[in-house]
Amino acid sequence: MSGNEFEDRRTHMRFKPRYGAYAAVLSDYRKLGLIKDISMGGLSFSYIPQEGTHTPKNEKMIIGFGIGHKALKDIPFKTVMDVEEENSISFSSIPLRKMSVEFEEINVRQKTALDYFVQNCTQKEAR
Repeated sequence: MSGNEFEDRRTHMRFKPRYGAYAAVLSDYRKLGLIKDISMGGLSFSYIPQEGTHTPKNEKMIIGFGIGHKALKDIPFKTVMDVEEENSISFSSIPLRKMSVEFEEINVRQKTALDYFVQNCTQKEAR
């Protein structure tokens, strides 16, 4: 494999959320941003990095979708990737990062709520 290729080991179908779906790292709310894609196994989201942000091991996050939807709280995860993202707005100088996470040991209640979120707050399969 070259430096630009990677093996996609996802086992769950990813979906593009409707606009407004967000994720935040509970220990560091400075890592808060819009979800890019989500599945029953994990998600990725973009955030604006700030000085001093970090993500310790054994972390939890909150996932939400605006008013009228209950937020999914205390979702355990491990970070798969946290990289600088190419800015899609050519005139913007605001740096963005993309964080991809894998959910870990979610309980039945969390799995049910996550399934509801994927079924009702997404619009189509992500690429």
